[in-house]
Amino acid sequence: MLIGNRVCRAKGALAIGAIFRDCELGAMPPAGGVYGMDMVMEEGMDGRPDVYFEAGDHRLLVHVAGSVFGRLMEGAQRGDFRQYAPMSSTP
Repeated sequence: MLIGNRVCRAKGALAIGAIFRDCELGAMPPAGGVYGMDMVMEEGMDGRPDVYFEAGDHRLLVHVAGSVFGRLMEGAQRGDFRQYAPMSSTP
């Protein structure tokens, strides 16, 4: 994936687990800046009234106003990362 002029690749679960030691695998919060990481954000998230994300585990959910999330993600690169599944022609 190309973001700006940089090529980005997804990290594997073990590499991610080494960075987010205080989180369960698959439940990392979106605010990578807290961990000293560069952040990227789906541009479709801008302007949403509410945002929900896991709180570092698979039991707790954090709710923030979209404006608060926008400030939390300030400085993040924006891009279109959505992937659409092809429509099936069979019922």
